[in-house]
Amino acid sequence: MSLFALLLAPATALAQIQGVPDTTYVDTWVTKLLEFGGRATTFLMIAATLWFIWTVIGYIREKDAKAATEKKNAMFRGIIGLFVIVAIWGIVKLLATTFGVSTGNTTNINVPCPPGMVYINGRCQ
Repeated sequence: MSLFALLLAPATALAQIQGVPDTTYVDTWVTKLLEFGGRATTFLMIAATLWFIWTVIGYIREKDAKAATEKKNAMFRGIIGLFVIVAIWGIVKLLATTFGVSTGNTTNINVPCPPGMVYINGRCQ
C-alpha cells in the first residue's frame, strides 16, 4: 500500500499546479542533446572519411599481396562505418523532425503545444 502511495505522490503534486506545467526545460535539454549528437556525428564522419582515404592510399602503395588484402578488408570496413554514421545522422534528423525539436537551426522552432495553446515567447500559453 505504501508503494502505491509513493507512486502517486508526483501525480498529487502536479494536481496542485494551476494551468499547464512549464516544460521548456525539457525542450531545452532535448535540443542540446540533439545539437551535441549532430556535432559528434559530424566529427565522426570527418574522422572516418580521413581514415578511409588513408587506407585507400595505403592499399595503392602496398606491394605485398597479403598486406594488400588486409588493406582491402580495412577499406570495406571503412565503407560500412561511413554508412552506419550516415544512417545514425539520418535517424537523428528523422527523430528531430518527428518530435518537432530543433537541431541547431533556432530560427524556425516548431514546438508542439497541447491543444488550445500556442507557442509564444518561449512557452506554450
